[in-house]
Amino acid sequence: MTPEHFKQARRALGYSQQTLANEFDMGINGGRTIRRWESGQCPVNPIAAYTVRLMLTGLAVELLGEEEFKKQVASLEKQAKSSDAQ
Repeated sequence: MTPEHFKQARRALGYSQQTLANEFDMGINGGRTIRRWESGQCPVNPIAAYTVRLMLTGLAVELLGEEEFKKQVASLEKQAKSSDAQ
């Protein structure tokens, strides 16, 4: 996950840098660590990136409903396969 993708994901989830750091129990300097990830100063922690992806998936399922979410994923997978074939 790129720093910009991480930042967009955090915002989509409705978290500030500090509240996400608190959610992840990152301690007193957690907000600063997230700022460093998002600025590209330090690489995004892969566990944090994976967790944010899971959180986004949960939000998408909640907003769309499970069946619609599955349809959207299938459509995106089909698009990806067709672009790979080109």
